[in-house]
Amino acid sequence: QRRVSHTPSLRKTVTAKETASLIAVLTFPQFVVQVFGAAYYNRHVEFQLDENANIGRYMCSDDGEWTTSFGRGMIALMFVLAVMMAWVSRELPSAFNEKRQIFRATGISMAIGMAAAIAGGDIQAPTTDPDRVVGLRVMNAIGIATTVLALVVWPKIRRVRSGEKVVMGSLFSGRSDSHPSSSPATTVTNEYEVNLTSGVLQHIHVVDRITLKKDDPLPRQLELDIFATQETLRGIADRCGDGRPLSLSDWKRMRADVTNLFNRIDGIELMWTNTDEAGGPPVSGITDADTDAEASVTAACSVTEAAPIVPST
Repeated sequence: QRRVSHTPSLRKTVTAKETASLIAVLTFPQFVVQVFGAAYYNRHVEFQLDENANIGRYMCSDDGEWTTSFGRGMIALMFVLAVMMAWVSRELPSAFNEKRQIFRATGISMAIGMAAAIAGGDIQAPTTDPDRVVGLRVMNAIGIATTVLALVVWPKIRRVRSGEKVVMGSLFSGRSDSHPSSSPATTVTNEYEVNLTSGVLQHIHVVDRITLKKDDPLPRQLELDIFATQETLRGIADRCGDGRPLSLSDWKRMRADVTNLFNRIDGIELMWTNTDEAGGPPVSGITDADTDAEASVTAACSVTEAAPIVPST
């Protein structure tokens, strides 16, 4: 059974003008606050002296501390929202699934904020050099901003600068595998478990043939299988590398994931030829390289008595 979806593409090009407009809109409120703060005299800021009335500096009065507390509360709320965002995005496709990056950035930012708050409490005195107070606050702001940029924003910039083409249509498909037909590029049905008599492979997902047109997004289930296989192989390499024995459970898991991925790829047919992509490899029909790759994967997943790797129990 072959089905081709005609769902409209969700891709959209963001122009340089739109990007500049967004930057201007986000910068304008901060600019207004800075100008207002420089021109407005705050009655809560007063010149406080030490006990001997020899050294002093401008500090917020006690009745003006609520503004500082309010700002700190807003920052704490941002940390809570970041954790909630990471938790909600844990099941999103890979391009939007930033749970690990957000948790890591939030943890580092909280550590920086707590360290700055503790240090700020220790130096909050009229005898403290104002440069130290300002420097601490600047380091706090720059540290948090740099953490977010390095862990969340920079990977996206690096991906764009690499020239990688990303089709975003499949990223808005159904989040649950129980609704596979919501994908704009693929229709997956009749998934069931097949138990082999050898006991080596526990299950295989049997799917319909999938037809992809040019510029159709990568099927979501194929993306999930790719990442599952990557995680399995990476874990086995970490546990069994450097001459360590291969366990039977790892052997079975590796064979199962590789076979599932191969079956998923084997059920996809591309509807365009190499003439549609200048200089690209032929995609219509089976080439010698395709035959060799298929034979390699089949050999890796076949059950043989003379296997070169003997798993340990």
